[in-house]
Formats: sequence, C-alpha cells, structure tokens
Amino acid sequence: MNLRLIIGAFGFGLIPCAAHADQYVTAGVGVCEVDSNNVLFSDCIAWSAGYGIESTELEIRANGVSSDIVGINGAAAAEGHYNRKSLGLHWVRPFDNGVITGLGAGVSRIDYRFAGKADSFDFQVEGDGVNYSGFVSAEIGYEWSGFRVVASYLQHPDQVFTANVGGPDGFTGEPRTYGLTFSTVKRF
Repeated sequence: MNLRLIIGAFGFGLIPCAAHADQYVTAGVGVCEVDSNNVLFSDCIAWSAGYGIESTELEIRANGVSSDIVGINGAAAAEGHYNRKSLGLHWVRPFDNGVITGLGAGVSRIDYRFAGKADSFDFQVEGDGVNYSGFVSAEIGYEWSGFRVVASYLQHPDQVFTANVGGPDGFTGEPRTYGLTFSTVKRF
C-alpha cells in the first residue's frame, strides 16, 4: 500500500474544510506499552501530531511509537527495535466539561529488527522487516487551557514478523499499543 497516496487522499479531503474558522493543531509526546502475543517490548515512547476542524469533530492525525524488543516467544534473549508510524482519521468528541473521547482508523507502517539466541537450540534467531497494516483506535482524555492529556488504545490485526523461526514466513503477532500522551492544542 502506498503511504504517500493515502496521505494525499486525506489531505485532499480536508481542502474543502479549510474555510472554517474552527481549526486547530495538536502536537504531543507520551509514554506507551506495546503488547503482542509473541513479542516482548519495553522502553516505549510515543508522539502525535494532528490537524482538526471542530465543527466536523474530525481530526487527521499522525502518530508513532518507538520501543525496544526484549524477547520473542522461543528466544527470550532476542533484542531489537520496533517502530510504528501511523496516519489516521479520528472522530474526536469534546464535551463542555473538558472531557474528550475519540475513535479512529487508518494505516500504519511497522518496522522491526531483532536477533538473539534461541531458547532450546543452538542457533541465532533473526528477524527484520516492514509491514503495512490498518488499525482502529479509541481514546479518552481531558483538555484544559490549550493542553490535552489522552489515554489511548490502538489495535492492529495479526502481523507476520518475518524471521528464521515459526512458519515459512516467520511468526505472527497482534501489536496493541496502550498510550498516555500529553499534547498542546493551538486553535486558529
């Protein structure tokens, strides 16, 4: 899937909305936890940047996660890195008391690399690859005086982690990200 084509389609879709006076941008960083049924992660950081139009309650958002891989099923000594970059369209519902909720969907690019000794056999387990995948997300947060704190959940379907273990293509994992992001909000 061509990520540039998707970015262009989202951007083109927002052009008719540019005349609205209720636009805003957000940018933030945070902490997260990545979870998968066959991969162990630690030291996760997250970032987010978005553009929204309040009257439509829609926000286009880019976000990402960077995490260390500290083991895989069958190779607890495996170490490596995991990066996810996502672009999505989010419905963000603000309430008068400052609470915000949201749902989103989009596409992600998942990069990973790991290596380490297998638990039961004397060989090196290695994996290196890139996956493109859809995602869905949900969030709840609070906004006050131009700042936002948001707790989020992002789910991908099963991903094939290309490696020299598992099936012919490697093994599968279902990456889930739980995040807490602190953002600034600028309205114009």
